[in-house]
Amino acid sequence: MSQSPNSDHSTLVVVGRRDIEADKLSAEQVARIYFRQATSLPTGAHVEPLDLREGSPLYIDFYSRVTGKSPAQVRAYWARQSFSGMGIPPRQFASTSDVIKVVLKTPGTIAYIPKKDLEDELKVLLDIGK
Repeated sequence: MSQSPNSDHSTLVVVGRRDIEADKLSAEQVARIYFRQATSLPTGAHVEPLDLREGSPLYIDFYSRVTGKSPAQVRAYWARQSFSGMGIPPRQFASTSDVIKVVLKTPGTIAYIPKKDLEDELKVLLDIGK
């Protein structure tokens, strides 16, 4: 399978701090965490998902690949959850660098970033789209 050489987000990774209590997560586990259907890792440790701005290319790519949902479907899901008092969506950040800073400072957080932006202090939990 070939990737477009011009695509900055051809390979996304879900990351946490090096000390996060997980080695690998499945796409299904990540989807459950992002839809707040799961609030802990398989080890039982609390996990907090962080999002990029709705409508950004990475946001669209992540939700399409991991959950199979479009931005409109994700928005509708959170509208129902918020209206019924069942939950709120993950915090959104304007840039990959912003979300990486928060992951590095905050234990138990996870985020999706382009693989090219991976830093040594981060642990890859899921590699999306090879």
